[in-house]
Amino acid sequence: MHDNFEGSKGLDLDVTDQILVTKVDKIFIIDANTFSIVGEIPITLLKTETREPNQILAMAKSTDESYLAVVSGKNLVMK
Repeated sequence: MHDNFEGSKGLDLDVTDQILVTKVDKIFIIDANTFSIVGEIPITLLKTETREPNQILAMAKSTDESYLAVVSGKNLVMK
């Protein structure tokens, strides 16, 4: 993995021994033992008409790790 994941969100999956890591509009599935990418989940984001891009803001898993929730939108920073 040679990508810069600065600002990415992460989530561990204990049942499958994997890590989920976001990058703008994708969630990479990474093996927790070898740190190699074993899959990816594309996320379709809404088109934006402003300069701020839409991106994945947060992820959450169910307690039994059967479901994954993904929140997307604009990460706006104000004073």
